Amino acid sequence: MDIGYTLRRHRLLAGITQAELARRAGTDQANVARIERGEQGPRADTIVRLLDACGADLVVERRQTPEPAIAGRAGALAAHQLELLRYLAFRRVRCVLIGALAERLHGSDIPAGPVDICARSDHLNRRRLDQVRRTIARRKGRTGALSVRFTPPRPIPTHADLHDAAELLLLESGPLFVACADHLIAIRRARARPQDLDAAVRMAVVRRRGPPSWAVPRRLSRRGGYGTLPRR
Repeated sequence: MDIGYTLRRHRLLAGITQAELARRAGTDQANVARIERGEQGPRADTIVRLLDACGADLVVERRQTPEPAIAGRAGALAAHQLELLRYLAFRRVRCVLIGALAERLHGSDIPAGPVDICARSDHLNRRRLDQVRRTIARRKGRTGALSVRFTPPRPIPTHADLHDAAELLLLESGPLFVACADHLIAIRRARARPQDLDAAVRMAVVRRRGPPSWAVPRRLSRRGGYGTLPRR
């Protein structure tokens, strides 16, 4: 939802000025102007109060996620693997999903593998990964196996390159990044084993179909893209 556009639309529908809206909502006209221009992110209670002053209600609905389609499409993602991805998103682990599972999410029929991620190596992110590993240990095999690397696979130069080109998958517990088809193909070709070259060919076929249906348009944040939200 574009808050500024929505507020301006309902204010005009109510036939009132910014000054009158500010008076009704108990705020300043300058604040209303900044919100409508998208220069200020208001708190939830402020949004409710402003819309109420325009005679409108803020309705919150449960977001539809692509999880059912992902879990059910030709067994692309087993339930225990989906659960592990939810843990990673919930703990806000800064990572990109790579490997066979990422390829299957794109639509390849490659055999399933472990949850393979390339993660940031900073101290905070390692602590978050430790929390996920402790959860896996408590679950005693009821989640998927987790494979972690802190340097991107060849020929990807940096983690930032891998992340910036990744597709955004929105799970119930939060966002998760999945390596793009071009990078998955490049990684397979760099390994050059027969099974990797075969997987690269399969991914090339998948790439011609276009972006995956679950991919959400993303807007990079000023802090490097983590915490990204989908456009509304």
